[in-house]
Amino acid sequence: MKEIKVEFEFFGALRRKSKHNKISLTLPARTTIEDAVKKELGYSEKESSFFGYVINEKSVGKKTILQDGDTVKILLLIGGGHSSAQEHKA
Repeated sequence: MKEIKVEFEFFGALRRKSKHNKISLTLPARTTIEDAVKKELGYSEKESSFFGYVINEKSVGKKTILQDGDTVKILLLIGGGHSSAQEHKA
């Protein structure tokens, strides 16, 4: 089976948790971001539900199939703002 080499970059709290800025992995061809994050990087479904992904400077979804030479940036999505928005209306 053909293999691909992909680099993952971590930002913010993910960088602190992984203790790495970057990691390179050799993966089977047709691996999705979701598969790599769960199976190779060890994040749970719940943890990864808060991640955003950027490949080669373009925002992508977790079902994106990785290509040889991709650089995947993994970002922790931060939500909120609803309660403060409500306060401004009051």
